[in-house]
Formats: sequence, structure tokens, C-alpha cells
Amino acid sequence: MQRAVTAVGLALTILSISVMPVPGLHLSMARAADEAGVARMQACTPTSADFVSLEAAPEVSGAIPISAGMHRLWDLGVTWKDVNPAPGTFTWTALDAQVAKAEASGARPLLVLGMTPTWAAANPGAGDPRWGLGTASPPRDINDWRAYVSAVVDRYGSRIAAYEVWNEANLATFWAGTADQMAELTAAAYGIIKAKQPAATVLLPSVTLRLRPSMRRFMNPFLVALGARNYPFDAFAIHTYPAGNLGPQDRVNDIVYWQSTVVNQVGSASPILDRPTFDTEVNFGLAGPGATPGRAYSDAEGAALIRQTYLDSRNLGIDATFWYLYTAAPYSLLGVQLWQGAPEALAAWQSIGRVFAAGTPCPTAGAPDPFEVDRQLAAVATARPDRPGAVTVQDNGQPVGSVPPPVITGASLAVTDAGWSLSAQAPTVRSTAAFGSPVGGTVTLQGAGYAPASTLYIWLGPSTFLGAVRTDPKGAFSTSVTLPPGAAAGDEVLQVNGFRSGGGVRSTSIGMRVFAVATSPARATVAFTGGRRKLDAAARDALRDLVTAVPKGARTSTLVTAYAGTTGSKRQARALARKRAGKITAYLSRAGLTGSIVVRVRPGATRSQEDRAGVEVTWTS
Repeated sequence: MQRAVTAVGLALTILSISVMPVPGLHLSMARAADEAGVARMQACTPTSADFVSLEAAPEVSGAIPISAGMHRLWDLGVTWKDVNPAPGTFTWTALDAQVAKAEASGARPLLVLGMTPTWAAANPGAGDPRWGLGTASPPRDINDWRAYVSAVVDRYGSRIAAYEVWNEANLATFWAGTADQMAELTAAAYGIIKAKQPAATVLLPSVTLRLRPSMRRFMNPFLVALGARNYPFDAFAIHTYPAGNLGPQDRVNDIVYWQSTVVNQVGSASPILDRPTFDTEVNFGLAGPGATPGRAYSDAEGAALIRQTYLDSRNLGIDATFWYLYTAAPYSLLGVQLWQGAPEALAAWQSIGRVFAAGTPCPTAGAPDPFEVDRQLAAVATARPDRPGAVTVQDNGQPVGSVPPPVITGASLAVTDAGWSLSAQAPTVRSTAAFGSPVGGTVTLQGAGYAPASTLYIWLGPSTFLGAVRTDPKGAFSTSVTLPPGAAAGDEVLQVNGFRSGGGVRSTSIGMRVFAVATSPARATVAFTGGRRKLDAAARDALRDLVTAVPKGARTSTLVTAYAGTTGSKRQARALARKRAGKITAYLSRAGLTGSIVVRVRPGATRSQEDRAGVEVTWTS
């Protein structure tokens, strides 16, 4: 799909939408296809980080505020005709910005190649004038295509994770050449990309499925041409908008029809049936085909459709599904709106990110509704401990008073109850909090006494989802979570929510302090109150906090400035200051600062400064 300049009017008939998992394998639509081959294409694997992916509209400025595994770069002025406007001339400004925008949003870019520049087109009149003259034409010289693909891969290297060779190649508005010509472009792009970036995923040109005759007329000869070239691709690409007045079951039927088409063409024993499938555009209510009207959905209906879409993708063996489109404002071309003014759709998007987090195992017979599990494991805001190192426990939202206080040993915290335990290991020990971690730090969690083979959620505060983990057959688990870079420094709550072996949900909230990431140089002031020469507990705490702020393995240089008294014997005052500096340098050496330590003595500017020393640690990674 390409965004049109004019909006398409949509019908406003509203139907109720209910979220129901699609049971079993969808083989009833396979018809003449070998059912074993279709079953292979629908085989489930644990979800990847790319399962929940997205495309964003060009009007959305700044980092995209909702999370996704990949961002598809399309409709953004970044196609071949945009970046290569003349032979040997490349303009990277727009693509640079979109790659950086995806990265800033925490997503990996998927770039759609194609849309031939007029200067390179064999038929400059081919294609829809809205997209540009010649954009649907094969190139006059395939070396122009090779030069374009090479230039893109050379510029972005591993920053672009995947490439879709062309958009909707079964539609004449996007491709006016033959299936064999497209196979030749695919083979050329695949060879270049894999030679330069072997880890990149190369997708076939996408095909839109709701136009079944068009899809079949293109796919059958295209698969033959690809086979003659040893199938040069890593994954299939499809677009699964159902007809504008139809819903999720019709999307399912279109996908199974496409899978059957592939199996009938290549045979049920073909190794390509095991390759991933990416659905790189989906929404509902898009007008067409032909005169078929579209329709608009309410926010609640849209939320239900988003959830159902990803359930269906999971059941149908779709390895990544890209929702089209996150927008800056309502977009009437589409039936389901996903933007900041659609709170229920946004909540649905957040829920699918949790339900289908990377590594989620395949569902088993009789498994509970994953979205009901998601609702039950939501963060409990009322369970906040009053200080770092404190722990509160709730069962089904009610406080559990029988749980003993936690035991804290170094950077470890453990809490136990009858038949249940939970422990947390922080990356560093800080004296300024009983339990804590720097921003970006990794906390290791272990527990037992939960329901066997059940899901646990880990939260930071009331809204930041850190991850999900499954318990083993005995109800135990072990996992690690990382505090996100955007976490605010200060007192926070790490919450683990899971199902107890005896039933119900247990919410365990651990008070913790989030420390800001230290920047070089880090500084501390050490006080020697009452004229002391040795370090007291407060001084050792200050130095310990300083040392733990320095990244492990960093090369350090340290400056210790000891302040001498200005009354009485200057010689004795300087000697005392040096002794104090010696205590500091000895502590720092024992604590692991192996770099150079320089001591200097300065007269104190004030009386209070005479009993202090300043420590400054500079490091490089």
C-alpha cells in the first residue's frame, strides 16, 4: 500500500467485535493443497523480538512513543527514486533521519527497496502517477539496481536489520514487469546484501492477499523463477488487509489461501515452507477491492481487532506482523486508528507487547486466554514499600502479613514464606540504599513456589514492563531484567507478579533505589569529623559509593585533594592531611581502583574544609 493524497470515504456501519483465539491449524481452506505443507507453514515457534512490529506515518515527529520490534520504512520518502534521484547521485537526508528515528524508538529498521526512478526505468510511463513516473517499471539496466542496493547497504551496514525487496509486487500500480524480472531483482539484491551483511534478513517482495487472482497469477510464476535461482530469500512477505467490509476471519482465510497457493506450487516437501513469513502491512476497514466500501471502527472495536490480529498471526505461523499505521492524528483511509487519541487501541498495543514478548512459548491445549492472564498480572500500584530494601506481598490484592522481612546480604535480597521464595541480586552495592541498581543495570531474579509452567510479569513502578518469564514444571524460575535507560533516578519499586501454586496471584514489591548513571569524572567528599585521622563509617560509605559508580574494567585516574589546617603548625597540618589522604588511597586500592592515584595537599579555605578531602575519579572505557 502507498498512502494516497486523497482520503477514501468509509462506511460507518458498526459491528460488534469479540476477541477469540483461532483454534488449531487452519487447514479447512487448504482444499487441494497438501495439508502437511500448509501445516509446516503454520508451525509455531517461540516469538521473536520482531513479532510485534509497526509502521509509523511521516507526520509523527520524534521517537515513536509505542514500542515495536521493527519499524518498516515506507511512505517516508526513502525509496529508490527518493535516495537515488540521478545516476550516481544519492541523497541520504530522509533515510538517515528515519533510520535514526527507528533506533531512537528502540526498534530495528526494515527498509522497503524499490520504486524505480524515472531516469532508470525501462518504461518511464509504468506505475501510478501519484507515486511517480516509472516507479512500477523494471530498471533499464540491472546494474543501476545493483548500484542502489550496494550504496544503501554500504551506508547503513548492520543498522538496517531487514530488507523487503519490493512493495506489493502483484499490483500493477507497483510492478509492471514480469515475475521473472522481479526474481532477477530479488536474486541480485539478496546476493549483495548477504555478501555485505550476512545477518540481515532479506524478504521477498510483498504480495497483497485480498486480491486472490492477482496474488496467484504473480506467485506461481514468481516461485518458479525463484526456484531456478535457488530461492534467494530468507522470508516471505505478505499484506493481509481483508476486503474493506470484512473482518479477522476473512484475513485468516486469505492467509490460508496464500499458504495453499505456495504449497501447491512448490510441493509439501520444499524446504522453503520452513522459512519465516512477515506480514508487513495489516489493518481493517480499508476500502476495496474495487467498489467494496470500507468502514470505521470505534476505539474499543479497534483494540479488539489489534488483539485478534496478533492471536491469529501466532496461530497461522506468521513470524512478524507490522501494524499499519501509527499516526499523528486520525487517518480516514484506515478503519482502525492507532494514535495518542485512541486510548483503548494503545492499551491493546501495550498488551500484545507483553503477551507476545520475545521468547514466549507456543500455546498448549487448554492454555488460558493470554489477554486474561495479562489483565491479572497487571502492576499493583497500592503495594509500594516505604523504603529501599523493604518488601510488601499481596495475594489477590490483599496484604499478606505472615511473610517475614527480607534478608539482605551485600547486593542480594531474599524473602521467603511457606513453600514460596523470591530473591533479587543487584549489580552493585551502594551504602546509600539497602537495595538498588544504576540505570541500565541488570537485576537477577529467582523464585519458587509458583504455579508450574505459568507466566510471571516483572514491572518497574506502576507502568514500566520489564519482561515476562515462564516457571518450570516445578514452579521455579530464574531470569534477569534490565532497568531501562529512561528510568528516573530515585526510589522505585520492582514488582514480580505471578500465579501461586495454590491459586491466585501473588504480587511481590521490592523497594529499590535507582541510581543515575555516573559520568566521568565522579566526585566524593570525605569528612574527618572531630579531627580524626582514620576513615569512619560515613567516610567508607562515601568511598564505596564512589567506587561502585565507576564502570567495571574502566581505566581510571584518581586525584585526592586533602585540605590542611591554616592555624597552628603548618607542617603538622600538612602531615595530618597527608595521613588522611593515605587512608583514602589505601581504601581505593583495596576497592579495586587500579589506575594512578595522585595526592595533593591544599590549605583549607574555611574551618570546615580543613577536616575534609575531595576525591575525583576520571575514567575511560
